[in-house]
Amino acid sequence: GLLMSYLTIGIPAVFGMVIGFLLLDERDEGSLIGLQVTPLPLNGYLAYRLGMPIALTILLVLVSLPLAGITTFSLWQLLLLAVVSAPMAPLLAVFLAAFASNKVQGFALAKGAGVLFMAPLAAFFVGGSWQWVLGLLPTFWAPKLYWLLSDGVPGAWPVALVGLAYQLLWVYILTRRFNKILNQ
Repeated sequence: GLLMSYLTIGIPAVFGMVIGFLLLDERDEGSLIGLQVTPLPLNGYLAYRLGMPIALTILLVLVSLPLAGITTFSLWQLLLLAVVSAPMAPLLAVFLAAFASNKVQGFALAKGAGVLFMAPLAAFFVGGSWQWVLGLLPTFWAPKLYWLLSDGVPGAWPVALVGLAYQLLWVYILTRRFNKILNQ
């Protein structure tokens, strides 16, 4: 269960890093500043740029878990897991774009963010309510949902909703910071 749950954060991490470095590259080249004078608003472009890794994450989670042959989730459970995993891709992308000044700093931040992607897996070994402390990390919620679904716990829906809302809140906050940096 521990290794398979890593797919729920590993897949979006790959897409998030790729899109994050694309955003850094576009910012370094001045392409994003040039977009501000076109009819396409910057938020529309960001929605397109961040929507692609969401769609790809959902598709890959839906395909990779059954292909591994270890999980016996229903289609609805897989879809729920994929949707809760998906916001991590734009979250990482906007995190890199909002806090890194260039691609070199982006690499350093990406390595540091690896801790954020590994730390929630410690909840697998922590019993009781202490594991919910790791819920402060947005990367906690998809693996936790995976474990709940694997164990057949009926209360997985609230965890999915809280996790999805929490991750989307972070995407919103980081996107605002990124927009603020671009408009300076």
